[in-house]
Amino acid sequence: MQTQRINITLPQKVLKLLRSSIPEGQRSRFISRIIEEKLEGEEKIKMSLEESLKANYEFDKKIAEEWKSTELDVWPD
Repeated sequence: MQTQRINITLPQKVLKLLRSSIPEGQRSRFISRIIEEKLEGEEKIKMSLEESLKANYEFDKKIAEEWKSTELDVWPD
């Protein structure tokens, strides 16, 4: 796997936890794995929400039509 060095800034508390928990020489691998897991999780959530929206589209459209008569074109003064 090709790698690239970057410079990041961490809060002192986070850096202290990282240094006390992860041995030197394993920190880059640890940070990379955590970032990858987090981003994959975010992508799964996004995909799940999109699927849910698509699956419920017709139902939501029907409900919106049923309630359309209660909407006002203009708010009274």
